[in-house]
Amino acid sequence: MDCFRSTLVDCNLGDLGYRGSKFTWSNKRDSTNFVKERLDRAVASPGWCANFSSALVDVLLVSNFDHKPLWIWFDADFCISSRLFCFEAKWNIDEECSTIIQDVWGNEEDGRDSMEDTMQNLSRCKNA
Repeated sequence: MDCFRSTLVDCNLGDLGYRGSKFTWSNKRDSTNFVKERLDRAVASPGWCANFSSALVDVLLVSNFDHKPLWIWFDADFCISSRLFCFEAKWNIDEECSTIIQDVWGNEEDGRDSMEDTMQNLSRCKNA
């Protein structure tokens, strides 16, 4: 668990919180040995939180499982009005795309966002 916690810190990932039930897991035992915990969480980087500031995490109710699923809601206006990036597996065939990824992700000294550069450049791939 310490390794997991240090990974969250190293990757600068924060808990997105939740709406609904405080607990996401139970051991489903009888009342004397019954335990509930909040084990399942949604985490994100500060950059993700800035891009999706209206995102909400709901803990859904289910009775068949020991874990409760999480549902992340996004602002409908953002999803409709913005063109979201989707990586296409077929781009792996194009050697130019591999070069673009290596060049852009290896060159961060200009202060620009590497992921943004990659998305812009990959959208120009021939096989897209």
